[in-house]
Amino acid sequence: MFLQIKYIRSIDPQAWLVVPPIRVDGQDKVFKNPANGQTTFTLRAEKAPNRKGAEKMVAHFGGNVCNLSDLPSKKIAAGVFATDPVRPHNMDERVKACANIPTIIRLGSRAAGLYERAALSLPTCTWAEKSGVYENIEGKIQPFVQAIPPLEDTRATGQIFWDLLGLLGRYTGQSARQQMAQAGLNDYANIQDPKGTVKVEEMQFAAL
Repeated sequence: MFLQIKYIRSIDPQAWLVVPPIRVDGQDKVFKNPANGQTTFTLRAEKAPNRKGAEKMVAHFGGNVCNLSDLPSKKIAAGVFATDPVRPHNMDERVKACANIPTIIRLGSRAAGLYERAALSLPTCTWAEKSGVYENIEGKIQPFVQAIPPLEDTRATGQIFWDLLGLLGRYTGQSARQQMAQAGLNDYANIQDPKGTVKVEEMQFAAL
């Protein structure tokens, strides 16, 4: 998100940052230890694992920001969309909100949502095929590392914007966080990737 916004704003400082609606399913579920009655963990109804991180990126860059519902009222020549949720939320609403945008550039891993309307669609890898960081609802920053190599010609979204920005070195979640820290996002300055490895069994694929 940081690299994407940085690149878009380098082209147009007045570009709009669009905040999509947050998916909420039911209510929080609290699980307690039957032995002492203490809460062991809470299953959140909010299904946006990186909402805090996204809000922090938007606040850092500032400028023009709007909600998805406000998008149809804006005069926009082109839109770049790099969100591709595993379980699309309000996908019809997202497509409808972009109906008046003449040129759409879409990044994603599936032929869904804005795929049919996109003038350019770039294939990106899934969360398991890249490294990065989430900041959860409680403000806990959680780095993660690539578990499996990307398939075919897909690339991490961050890699695409890293290259477009002309940044030197190798793109990783760690190198992206260094860019964020240099920009003053100090919460990410000392975040390190998890150490050690976990054995992952060979994945079995079946034809659909």
